[in-house]
Amino acid sequence: PATPSAPAAPVPHAAAAAAAAKGASDLDLRYQKFDPIGTGPLGTVFKGRYNALGLDICIKELKDIFGYFSFLQRGEVLKRLKKELCAQAQVRHPGVVQILDQNVDSARPYFVVELMRGSLKEKLEAAGGKGIDVQHALRTFLQLAYGLKAAHAAGLTHHNIKPENVLFDAYGNAKLADFGMSRVVEVDATKGMPQVFVGTGGMVYMAPELMNKGVQEAGPAADVYALGILLYEMFTGQIPGRRSPLPSEVNPEAPSGLDQLFDKATQDRREQRYPDVDAMLADFYKAFPEREYLDRGALILSSDPQE
Repeated sequence: PATPSAPAAPVPHAAAAAAAAKGASDLDLRYQKFDPIGTGPLGTVFKGRYNALGLDICIKELKDIFGYFSFLQRGEVLKRLKKELCAQAQVRHPGVVQILDQNVDSARPYFVVELMRGSLKEKLEAAGGKGIDVQHALRTFLQLAYGLKAAHAAGLTHHNIKPENVLFDAYGNAKLADFGMSRVVEVDATKGMPQVFVGTGGMVYMAPELMNKGVQEAGPAADVYALGILLYEMFTGQIPGRRSPLPSEVNPEAPSGLDQLFDKATQDRREQRYPDVDAMLADFYKAFPEREYLDRGALILSSDPQE
């Protein structure tokens, strides 16, 4: 009789996939959900995989959002959530995190985005209160500014810009995430919606009109304000107050041309602020007339994989 042959050695990538699948759970028969990689006021972010393409992704479950509202208010919240996710999905730009899918009608509402590798908050914490590298900060500012410009052109404002919502891809490029989440939980007396501040850590980045008049009354200038606060924090490692020194006074390596940019972007009165990102970028380029890597209109993208 023929001698049975030894079983074939497992294919390396198949073995790795099998190992990775341990502890994974299926989601709508399309995705695998692995361990959580982050949490926030509205839910939990998991690393996942899109089965049909073998694509690594992020899955954000939003079940925690219901803790802020009564059962009768959930329908309005989910309606708003779907609207904002669909709006962000239309903005296809390197500076905006790409929405790939959503299912907010399930018992555990979720949406799917491209896989990101970390946040600005993590980079600032790693810098130990000293700010991040100057050239990295400049490039991050430009990437965020052009991402905002594209979103504003599509009629989409953010109104919740903060380091947690600035994410980086595998090449270290910055992208804005979670557009419109502030509108999902905005007060609306006609629908019995209470005022809810989700993630109070973002309030220091909120323009005065957001707190005084609400999301519906604010426009692109509110995002300019938040971008100005982020600019200061990236260069100094600190959040500015009303009497804070200018960026170049805190960090001698910070270009002095940024001082006026920060000051005008963060004026309390909206009419004294840059009206939009275009106006802010115009002054930015005036401050750097001789920098080759900041050519007007050029969005500098990195193609070098990050560790």
